[in-house]
Amino acid sequence: MDALLKKLTIAIPVYNDVKYIGHTIESCLTEAGQIILCDNASTDGSSEVCAAYAREHPHVTHIRHAENLGAMENFRQPLFDCKTEYFCWVGSHDLLEKNYALPVLETMEQEKDAVLGVGTIQHINESGDNLRRVTKSRWAHRSRNKKPLDRVAACVANLKDCFMIYGIFRTKALQKLWIERPILGHDRVILTRAAAMGKILYVPESIFYARDFPASRNSAEDQQRRTAELVRSGEKPLKHSLLDRHLGMIDVVMGLVKDEKDLKKALPIIGKINRRYVNRRHYQRLRAAAIVTAVMLVGLLLWYCIP
Repeated sequence: MDALLKKLTIAIPVYNDVKYIGHTIESCLTEAGQIILCDNASTDGSSEVCAAYAREHPHVTHIRHAENLGAMENFRQPLFDCKTEYFCWVGSHDLLEKNYALPVLETMEQEKDAVLGVGTIQHINESGDNLRRVTKSRWAHRSRNKKPLDRVAACVANLKDCFMIYGIFRTKALQKLWIERPILGHDRVILTRAAAMGKILYVPESIFYARDFPASRNSAEDQQRRTAELVRSGEKPLKHSLLDRHLGMIDVVMGLVKDEKDLKKALPIIGKINRRYVNRRHYQRLRAAAIVTAVMLVGLLLWYCIP
């Protein structure tokens, strides 16, 4: 194994994902010096799969919790136990393309002020087939050498989904970025904090396969599932509120304001957060109304102009 790969720990938080966990582990075996399987008291056979891989591969460790700690704590523990320079999570049903990690690590070694390196995110369905949805974080490359407020502005404006949270972080940086209190949308706040802290690098040749479930889940069910799974078993689910996420992102922006010039730059970023996340449905309705009006006007013009 390349010496650089030994600087990376991959943590795979898993809870009842027996259908996919074996494939996920297989895709990670040659990508890091240490692989930690964080088993959150699974009951569907996932524990047995994890234990088998740990017995067969010395660099794979299986940690099974006696009770379900909640997803947030299951993500947190391997991060703060990590001793290697680099760290990343991989979802228990996601996959890494072969030779995913090395190009990202090599790029981060060249840019010491980078806190996060991400590849291209290819979404796949339940069967592993590629979906049309692909995330290419070119904005991160374009904004990497700009000032913190400009990087945050680019992040807020261009962050399509939160699978960038599965990129490769400098461990100490991610520990500082971590949010202790469970909130919905914590990943988006962490990524905004990362943009404020340092460079986010985009390495297009590294492919991360993010599994979606278009045939078996919908957005409402996913939100209900997340509110229940983020907290410890037996605790009340989180409220269906994204207020803490919005305030967390705004706190990042305002924390970078040092003078009136910064404030002038910060206010439009906060406005963008409001438009994209707080009042998204309102602005979607406005855009839809504008489109309908434009179509009607074009129709009227054609009706008058065509004899």
